[in-house]
Amino acid sequence: MTCESRTCKLIQAVCHVDFVLRSQWVIESAKAGKFLPPDSFKIQYIPVDENLKFHLDTVLQSTNRTTLFAGRYFYVTPDVFPARAEVVRMIESSGGKVEEKRRSSQAIAEIYNQSPESYIIVTCPNDMHLCVDLTRFGNPKCPIVSTEFVMSSILKQQLEIEPHIIPYLYNNNNNNNLNYGCGGNKASSK
Repeated sequence: MTCESRTCKLIQAVCHVDFVLRSQWVIESAKAGKFLPPDSFKIQYIPVDENLKFHLDTVLQSTNRTTLFAGRYFYVTPDVFPARAEVVRMIESSGGKVEEKRRSSQAIAEIYNQSPESYIIVTCPNDMHLCVDLTRFGNPKCPIVSTEFVMSSILKQQLEIEPHIIPYLYNNNNNNNLNYGCGGNKASSK
């Protein structure tokens, strides 16, 4: 990497690579005429903002990098940022399945009754109209989250649904506790 920052390509790559190195490794290796040992070129942290850094060694040592989202189905709405294609690649790099067409609210409720958190919608404010039918008779029947859920989960190697729930889709968004599905799981509003 030439710049130590969180990018879509980095998030996809950490699901599969052994090292994340500064670009200086390529230059120094070319000068030496051979690939140099990577240790002195490793990038240790990826900063997101002044309060949030991801430790790359922790991510790269995780045994479930390619299966973090295994057994989960996603629908990613068209106008998300980063671009839908990038978010889809991130999810698939971590073992999730992305569906081109969103399931009906009845189908979502049925799958959620059988397996909570197995169907997740990733959306943004511009695409809220695509989720309205899920909130018509109460709280959504599945987690509806921002793209930050995908990126943070991969870089922390743990699913973090609750902090990334989109609160204004929920009837009780003035409360600190929100029920978001048939399974009775809770999410906190932020």
